[in-house]
Amino acid sequence: MVAHTDSIDDLIGQVLTREASAAEEEALRAWRQLDPANETYFRQCETVFQHAADEKQLAMFDQERAWQKVKARIKPSARRVAFPWPYRLAAGVALIAGVSYFWRSQKPTPVVEWVATSQVRSDTLPDGTTASLNKASQLEYTFDARQNLRTVKLQGEAFFHVKHEAEKAFVIQADEVFIRDIGTQFNVTSFADRETIEVMVTEGEVLFYSAHNPGIQLVAGETGIYHKPTQTFAKKEQTDTNRLAYTTRVFRFSNAPVAEVIARVNEVYGARLALAHDTIGLCTVTVGFDRETPQTIAEIIAETLGLTVTEKDGLFVLSGKGCPPAE
Repeated sequence: MVAHTDSIDDLIGQVLTREASAAEEEALRAWRQLDPANETYFRQCETVFQHAADEKQLAMFDQERAWQKVKARIKPSARRVAFPWPYRLAAGVALIAGVSYFWRSQKPTPVVEWVATSQVRSDTLPDGTTASLNKASQLEYTFDARQNLRTVKLQGEAFFHVKHEAEKAFVIQADEVFIRDIGTQFNVTSFADRETIEVMVTEGEVLFYSAHNPGIQLVAGETGIYHKPTQTFAKKEQTDTNRLAYTTRVFRFSNAPVAEVIARVNEVYGARLALAHDTIGLCTVTVGFDRETPQTIAEIIAETLGLTVTEKDGLFVLSGKGCPPAE
């Protein structure tokens, strides 16, 4: 057998910890083929390595004691003690694993915290993902470099256009559920006082799941609904095109009651439109608005139904003849 010198031991360590170059891997392969005893020695080292990396041993590892031993060994005046390679390898792995265990136990600190109170907030997260945070909502963005994981904790509603990175997962936590991006644009609605959490996908696909339920996969044009009391998931075709109006300022109504139109617009712009009497709200309209101001929206509705518009302190009131209740 060719002697297993320190250089061979170091080479084995490089290969087992996956830090060796292609040339080093080839050199070790050639050494193993020189003599069956060399191959046996390598397998023994590999076995020790695997046992040393076991999670149960990690939890029992004494970091401080190991660190003191390392410091003693690296002092220039210290006498070198030559331990057999398997034991040196095990000690090295244990030290690395112990440090890794310590760092994994630390929570990554928040990188970004957004709060939207009375105004929608649109901005770019540190990873390049753009997000629009609806009113009465907040989010916290964190990047965990150890796990290559981007996490957003959301309360309220937000629309995301995720910058997809295959090696860095993007996951949103909304209450008790998770939404995992697979290269997409989607809207998440998760208010504490509601019994459901909804995810509407406009592009790409996502995984919508919880810690105890594998959930469902959603693609563009679909909406996923999580029912909190029953902890169940359901899917439906996307029909509410006005859900994103808070970020797009685009509305589409087809034979919709005026009262619904007014309510939707006021959700986005605040209380800017009003009706002189309730019967006007029973009238229906088919109309679209593309980023128009509340005043222009009021004038379009008035023109469509033969109404008049009066303005006082920024409030636009629609007056005129209403419509009878539907039979």
